[in-house]
Amino acid sequence: MDDKLAILRTKKTGLFMHKARENMGRSIDDCALWLNINQEDYLAMEEGEQSPSLPQLESLAFFLKTSFDFLHEGPKGEDQNRESFSREINLNLLALRDRIIATLLKQHCQANGQSLDELAELTTIPVDTLENYEKGSVPIPLIDLEELVAKLNLTMDTFFSIRGPLGHASGQVNATERENELPVELQEFISKPVNLPYLELAMRLSQMDADKLRSIAASLLEITY
Repeated sequence: MDDKLAILRTKKTGLFMHKARENMGRSIDDCALWLNINQEDYLAMEEGEQSPSLPQLESLAFFLKTSFDFLHEGPKGEDQNRESFSREINLNLLALRDRIIATLLKQHCQANGQSLDELAELTTIPVDTLENYEKGSVPIPLIDLEELVAKLNLTMDTFFSIRGPLGHASGQVNATERENELPVELQEFISKPVNLPYLELAMRLSQMDADKLRSIAASLLEITY
């Protein structure tokens, strides 16, 4: 991504973060504590000097009772009335989302037969930084994730969580309609934040081919018996 465009997008996101925080009457310390980062790093995000990661922006939208689209694109995204959940659950969700995104990124690189050296040549991201992203040792800034998505011929929808409290707003209407057709006990299970890891695991398993699933089942039987 062009450096000037990346800077502009990061600054716009920072402005929308600032607006949403003021609308909710939250302090910089409140938001930094929620994301488990220091005040200086959070302030750098609002000032457009540092890009938040996708999970951080998803989480912040929930905390500030607004939509992801509002923080990312501005007022055209509609605010949402959301219930809150504990900071402890939020930190677990953030860590889980970071791992899932890192895993998805690695899977798509391997599927494309693309090495990190080749990806570094296509982007403005150094190879050692890409290695850290792939390992999941550091959150991927949203601006970098968008550049990687473009170079890997993917869409951002690939990396959005469509279930659970940090779910992305786009496409939620159809998902909600389908969810309402499920048995009540399943609807209740899906609605609980603590069950998000099981839902994400189910999504990963549903994408595996039959041979891989049989191999996993065989391994489980060996452990059990």
